[in-house]
Amino acid sequence: MASGSGPPRRPVSSPSIAAISSAGSLKSKTLMFSAMRFLRWVFVVPPLAHSYVNGDATTQPAVGAAWTAQHQYGGALLGEHLGQLLVIGRSVTLCVIMVRTRVLPLWLGVTGLAVSALYLFNQGDILATAVPGFPVWDLAGRPAAPAGECGWPPSASPSCCARQPRPGRHLAG
Repeated sequence: MASGSGPPRRPVSSPSIAAISSAGSLKSKTLMFSAMRFLRWVFVVPPLAHSYVNGDATTQPAVGAAWTAQHQYGGALLGEHLGQLLVIGRSVTLCVIMVRTRVLPLWLGVTGLAVSALYLFNQGDILATAVPGFPVWDLAGRPAAPAGECGWPPSASPSCCARQPRPGRHLAG
């Protein structure tokens, strides 16, 4: 037998492993939406600003409408709303794994689920910029914005450790 070879390894099949893989896929989609959100400032906004500054009385309102359209689509819809929904989905997926498997402390998973719920309720603020009259729960905006931006990473980022369980524990299916 050649050195380093041994019995063939069987693939691990577990709902927890599948969920972690799905969470990684959500993360890559979130990054894609964030990139689209930020790249519009590099590729779309400068030409619009140039056209607005150098435009006449007819061109300026048209450029203003174009800027609003790209801002609502590229910024509010793709970058903010869909990107944050994917972040919430990833957070919920990982926190449910933490709660079910107890690979990490229970309080970490429960805190992540609570923060994710607040972050979800705060989506009304984003949608209200494009959909007049969309219901906004102001109470969710105050605690959810800092909780989502600051509270989420401490509660869900350590969940990446779920890939490397504590000694004596395993990811149960």
